[in-house]
Amino acid sequence: MSVPGTLPDWLSSKRFFGVMAALYICVATVMAWRMLGNPAFGADDANIFFVYARNFIHGHGIVYNAGGEHVEGFSSVLYFLICTIVFALPSSPERLLFLLNVFFAVITSILIVNTIGDIVGRLQFSVVSKLLLVAAYFVWLFFNPCYFAWNTVSLMDTALYSLLITTGYVFLAHLMLADCQITQWHARLLTALIVLTILSRPEGIVWALLQFSGFAWICWRCTSPLPENLIKIRLPFMGLLVTPVVLTLFRVFYFGYPLPNTYYAKVSASLSATLTDGWGYFTSFVSFYGILLLLPLGIMLVWIIYTSIVKKPRTLIFSLACLTAAFSLTGLVIPVLEGGDHFYAFRMYQPVYPVFFFSILFPPLLFTGSSKRYLPSGYAFTVILLIAFAGHGAWNTFADSNQLGQPIADMRMHMLAEFSIATNERENGAQLHQLLHNDLPTIGFGSAGGIAYGYDGTVYDLMGLNNVRMAHADAIKTGPKGHQSFNKEVFYQLSPDILMPRAAAANTPINLALVERYYTDPGSWDNQIFKGLFNDDRFRASYTLALLADVSQPNIVCYGYFSNAYLLRLLKNKDIRLSYLH
Repeated sequence: MSVPGTLPDWLSSKRFFGVMAALYICVATVMAWRMLGNPAFGADDANIFFVYARNFIHGHGIVYNAGGEHVEGFSSVLYFLICTIVFALPSSPERLLFLLNVFFAVITSILIVNTIGDIVGRLQFSVVSKLLLVAAYFVWLFFNPCYFAWNTVSLMDTALYSLLITTGYVFLAHLMLADCQITQWHARLLTALIVLTILSRPEGIVWALLQFSGFAWICWRCTSPLPENLIKIRLPFMGLLVTPVVLTLFRVFYFGYPLPNTYYAKVSASLSATLTDGWGYFTSFVSFYGILLLLPLGIMLVWIIYTSIVKKPRTLIFSLACLTAAFSLTGLVIPVLEGGDHFYAFRMYQPVYPVFFFSILFPPLLFTGSSKRYLPSGYAFTVILLIAFAGHGAWNTFADSNQLGQPIADMRMHMLAEFSIATNERENGAQLHQLLHNDLPTIGFGSAGGIAYGYDGTVYDLMGLNNVRMAHADAIKTGPKGHQSFNKEVFYQLSPDILMPRAAAANTPINLALVERYYTDPGSWDNQIFKGLFNDDRFRASYTLALLADVSQPNIVCYGYFSNAYLLRLLKNKDIRLSYLH
């Protein structure tokens, strides 16, 4: 029952917030999906998960190529297991993964808005304050289209990772709100969360350590006897200790190395280069999202330090501020230490983006929690936040940055290429399989996702993510970010039958001279990531640019750099027609 003149109870209920969160996540996801051209297969790197999942359920083990070496070329053990289950079901796996990622994002937002409601309820704020702060979160998240593109449309592990980070924050916040009424059930729940977080990504161990540290700190502050507190943290501690040990032992025995192959392929031995790249990634992120991202966090940190020195409080707001600062700073620092990312739209920051809102929530909580006379200041801050983000124009910029054949409005929002590569390379791989099905040659390629999903023959990932020798060849790596592991000597050891094969419709005009000009251009992308391979005398003596047609497959042709040994085999087939660059 609501009192006359007040807002109805349902307007501030958790059920209402949950419905609103689900609706706006779905609407924003559809908007991002349509602006990216309605992609059906996610980003190209998502297809790497799909390749491993398909090979695993077909009994080949954790391999990139059926019958090939064991290799961990994916970024999340947990998401790989989820993909394996999804691909084992008799339905469209991509559609199911899309719905699952939307579900992860919805649960993440429900956790956030319910926690906001619980915090302001505990502080006895008005219903209007509660609605304003929840609305501010909706605006905060909605006007970041990159969040929805990476967490739902990409079909990658980002939404799962975001859910686990958010769950860790919400779990600890609710323990604080419950006045440290900790039970063994909480310990078991945290243990499960720690295990899942460690399995979610390699850097999950940092988040798991933060979750455990926060839990131990809350237990220490409780008034229950110390031995009882130690019993409560024992099980989570075992989860934190045993999970990485078991995972590392499994990797050593199954793959031969203690870390995933993605680490060896992408991490340079130069710490200074890694930190320089990471700092550039961070500053670009801050410049893109503006001062509203860091200003509230800075205010909160100053207040925490001042209050710790002068007042030494044990208030709820102080505890929540410390928790928020710890999670926000961890989320900001991890990408710096890892050297950032080569993807646009700040993929590494999107999983923790929902938690960043609690640093923005802090000034209104502090203003309105200190004294009722500061209530207008809290409202003013929220209104300014809403206006600032509503006027950000992010969706228009996102749309203008992801249109085929159109100028890119802001390269930092350009994600279309990741989805176009997946679609094009899936089709390329399927057509190559159809054309070359009688004797599937080994092929070398730079984009390792869609091509391997569409082609059942052996694909050598020349960027090293899914190739152990390539990933370990150079201790110090050079080249474009995320594409630094190519090694010429390893390439010649592998000697793929065809390098960078492209299938095309038979009536497509193909100018081999233009193809040659592109690959030998020092400024071209492929020449950079292959480190000038196409201009090497040894390569030109071993490979020939050619166009292949098959009489039995009149609708498809393919072109690429064919090894001379493979060309000699092809010449024995009377149905094969080869054209060369003259």
